[in-house]
Amino acid sequence: MRCLKKVTQVTGLATDGNGNTAICTVIVIVVDDDAPKVQECPQAHITLDNEAGLCGADYDYTVLFTDNCEGDNLIDDAQLVQGLPSGSTFPVGTTAVEWWYFDEAGNGPAVCAFNVTVKDVEDPSIECVSSNIVVDIDGTLSGGGGSEPADHQLRSLRRDVAIRRSACL
Repeated sequence: MRCLKKVTQVTGLATDGNGNTAICTVIVIVVDDDAPKVQECPQAHITLDNEAGLCGADYDYTVLFTDNCEGDNLIDDAQLVQGLPSGSTFPVGTTAVEWWYFDEAGNGPAVCAFNVTVKDVEDPSIECVSSNIVVDIDGTLSGGGGSEPADHQLRSLRRDVAIRRSACL
């Protein structure tokens, strides 16, 4: 099913009852001015849980377009304008996905757009040290299995732990 731009000359002949004739010639130009349409597109908002051990989730989807001249199930000439292709690992957070399709006559775009949101539902893990960490009044650290904890570990210490202040302050 193709709609090629075509120019055709059509000649009409009219004859009355007395044998009189008239000729009319017109030029017919067939032009595809119908925009393509979205045939299949995921729902506007997809929400997934992250996969165990990953900060993301794999997602397969189908996008198809249809056109009055080019037919159905069109995807080969579609353009991924933003986002990730089907089968990709989508990261935690929201990823906007947008596909465009123009037909051979330049009509369009037909637009398939949706958001894929991946929620981080995996509990964090923590590794506890075998001995207490001691923070001296001058800020030096000791304990904790012989290694010094990283700065971010210190900032995450619980606030409900009693802090002893020195009488010399």
